[in-house]
Amino acid sequence: DGSSVSLASQPRPRRLECCLMAGLKAMTASSAACTVLLMLLLATGSAKEAKTETASPETASTGGQCKSAATLAPTIAAAFPAQKKKRQILHFVRHAEGFHNLVSHKYPRHSEGYERTLADPSFFDARLSPLGLQQCEKLREQVAQSTLKYDLILVSPLARTLQTLSIAFPDPPSNVPIIAVDFIRERFGLRPCDSRSEVSVAQKEFPHVDFSLVPPGPDPHMCARGQTAECPPRETEESMDERARELVAFLETREEESILIVGHSAFFARVFEKHLGWDASEGPYRMANAALRSIEVVYK
Repeated sequence: DGSSVSLASQPRPRRLECCLMAGLKAMTASSAACTVLLMLLLATGSAKEAKTETASPETASTGGQCKSAATLAPTIAAAFPAQKKKRQILHFVRHAEGFHNLVSHKYPRHSEGYERTLADPSFFDARLSPLGLQQCEKLREQVAQSTLKYDLILVSPLARTLQTLSIAFPDPPSNVPIIAVDFIRERFGLRPCDSRSEVSVAQKEFPHVDFSLVPPGPDPHMCARGQTAECPPRETEESMDERARELVAFLETREEESILIVGHSAFFARVFEKHLGWDASEGPYRMANAALRSIEVVYK
């Protein structure tokens, strides 16, 4: 959609999220129904306080409900420096279900059973479950039937995001860079599932991904196999905010206009809640497994 929206006349923000399973083709065919105009609030440090999200394990596991594209009327106001005039479309994709999700979703979120499951060292750098693999295949089919386009891919260096990207988006154009970046990884600490393997290991399985921006050697936030007691503490919200600002700064340096970002629920939720001014009444901050949320960011 090449139209611009005056900040003075913007309507109330509306939810824009699509699981792909429920009609990505319809969504992408109507750019007027699928554009969210955002002005990232990081530049002014005045991001509004949003409501606390309380997604249930069932919603996170099954993908929840997707609204019809016809009901989506999108814009979110904010403020960026007046000299900025760049526009980008960002396609956020959460990884498909991992084995740690499969087991932890049997318990209420943050319950003793939930936390005990995620502390299991056997889930180190968790990979996709059988259902997760099916979700990726379904995502791939829907993407193939859609008009979704992107000219840059950013992916978390954890195994489940690399698997999701490789299965759901198996044949990106040869001129599209695929870059792994640590600053969009999941919230680290306490949970072995959120530690990553060494870059040398990931490179062997995913040679098509550029890992040059990921520090070599062991994960500096390692929760080692069989050594849960030695795990670092859970990452602070301030640290997540710093990574969110790093993401925004990186995006500002890129000339690509449409960017696919494959990552994780907790980090994406923080970005949407505190850095994109997302209204929780229009949809949860946390994305479901294998869900896609597309927004348009205008830098003015």
